[in-house]
Amino acid sequence: MYEIKPSPGKGLGLFAARDILRGEKIVSEKPLLSQTRSEEEAEGAWFVCLKKKFDQLSPEEQNQYLELSYSTENIGEDIRHVMRDYLAITQPSESEEGIRLQLEDWVKISAIFYLNNAETRDSDQVGFGIFSTYTRINHSCIPNANWKYNSQTSEMEVYAARDLARGEEISISYIDIRGPVRLRRQMYQPYGFDCTCAACAGPDLAEHERRRSRIFYINAALEDYKDDNTDDNEDGDPENHEDGDTDDYEDGDADDYENGETDDYDDDMDDYEDDYAESWQSLPVDDEALKLAYEYVSLLQEEGLVGGELSWGRCARFHEKLGESQKAAEMKEKSEENDLACTGTING
Repeated sequence: MYEIKPSPGKGLGLFAARDILRGEKIVSEKPLLSQTRSEEEAEGAWFVCLKKKFDQLSPEEQNQYLELSYSTENIGEDIRHVMRDYLAITQPSESEEGIRLQLEDWVKISAIFYLNNAETRDSDQVGFGIFSTYTRINHSCIPNANWKYNSQTSEMEVYAARDLARGEEISISYIDIRGPVRLRRQMYQPYGFDCTCAACAGPDLAEHERRRSRIFYINAALEDYKDDNTDDNEDGDPENHEDGDTDDYEDGDADDYENGETDDYDDDMDDYEDDYAESWQSLPVDDEALKLAYEYVSLLQEEGLVGGELSWGRCARFHEKLGESQKAAEMKEKSEENDLACTGTING
């Protein structure tokens, strides 16, 4: 169904080996290596746990792991000092040169893990895994596929968000792509690339910015409305599509693994929210919220965001609150169809 080959300016990527229909499962893969927060705590440090997990791999699996992309810049001096001290304490008879060589290995293994891991959350605990095929899928702010970790099978799954033509590159989003380009750049900066999709660098950038900004503000308004008016969860905030995305230690989860800063992104987010807070001082009533919800879906579709971001379930809830049960049922059906296409299951 797919093939791995070079992608211009991106290293390797996944490409459709045949026409793929919306909703088809493209990838279903168990982790090459995985670890949970509880395992990390038991070992005393995440990098100690990681090295032990790596050493348990077969030589072939280790080579497969080491072929993945990485940047040692993601492992800051602070964590390197901790690694060096750990090696020196646990191997007091080792020479300085031996410690230095081991440290180089630890930094590389950790840098690969940092850049390529995906969250493997289930109902009991949070974990992170390396999926050697999945990690070859490149990012786009207009992705054509969605990813989901299936905790029942312990597999990473990728579904086509729309029909894909043979030869087309398969893409997912590593981050929350519903904001303006300045915010998105802050979020994907730790991955070490500049996104060149149409929403980030194309000739229609200004129009994309207009729509993404409006998407961002409507979502913020309806989130406030939800917080003040209902306890429902928002199905338009896909936990596994991100979660940023996701895809890796997103939304500050990387703090234990590197010295990168999320403060700039947080400050930018605060600035955007402050700039527009006055516009939402009066939260929308039900019928106004419904209009915004439909505008939100329409803007997403115009942007080509037709995967887990779509919020038909939100529309259904507003119809229900207005006593419009037939329309609520229609929107719920749309929501369930979209869930099935994007994740293979209906999200409750």
